[in-house]
Amino acid sequence: MNLESLFMDSQQFDKEYSEDLKAVFFRSKGKQLIGTMYLAQGKGPHPTVNLLHGFPGYEQNMDLAQILRRIGYNVFTFHYRGSWGCEGEYSFSNVLEDVEASIEFLKSEQAFKLRVDRNNIILIGHSMGGFAALITAAKKEEIKKVVSIAGFNAGAFAESIYGNSEEVLNYIDEWQENVQPLKGTSSQALVKECLDNKKEFNITNYVEELSKHSLLLIAGVRDKEAPIRIHHTSLINALREKNNNCIKEVVFNSDHAFSNSRTGVAKAIVSWLEEG
Repeated sequence: MNLESLFMDSQQFDKEYSEDLKAVFFRSKGKQLIGTMYLAQGKGPHPTVNLLHGFPGYEQNMDLAQILRRIGYNVFTFHYRGSWGCEGEYSFSNVLEDVEASIEFLKSEQAFKLRVDRNNIILIGHSMGGFAALITAAKKEEIKKVVSIAGFNAGAFAESIYGNSEEVLNYIDEWQENVQPLKGTSSQALVKECLDNKKEFNITNYVEELSKHSLLLIAGVRDKEAPIRIHHTSLINALREKNNNCIKEVVFNSDHAFSNSRTGVAKAIVSWLEEG
């Protein structure tokens, strides 16, 4: 693929199967969640990216959604329970359940009518979304491709602050601004949840399962929210030791949101997807 085509509008219009934007509602543990489907042009069915935002979702990577749709991928994005007006209460455990529910939705008849290829669902997550993408893929063999962008390893984070009360209090204070769009939680509850689940939330403990998938891990050397030393390097090393062929790593001189590297991130993802 000529990567310049990422930034060129389609010159053809399919009247019957046009590009479109659809509001989507589905349920997770009985609670209604709100999503959006970016429909690619053409009859399809189309490979579909499940694009997972982080905690709490200030950065939602909609530039990636538009680029991926432009080259033929459907893109589905949604908000987790207790976030951004969705029903229920927010927790990291609920996020993991909601991602599983979103995959079941993408396999449903309702999603098939949205031209989703139910056999080609790709998880792409940023920050906490990267954590959720990798943990979920480890439990679902049918998810063949996963991209983690500045993935936040909640278990490794917990282990790095475990037993250090000053660090724990610092993060409780630091996460205060992140809980404003969320319901049924607090920064204290979320830090405690990580500490209580430090083994189950550590992505490195799922290397055996993840080594059977095709993985792209993207990191930023100036990332202060998910420093690569804690959240990236140890996972990369463990994956390479298990199966070096399953993993591709791309590192940018950038921050947690890749503020100065949006085009580079898009090109890295598209190149990797199109490689097979």
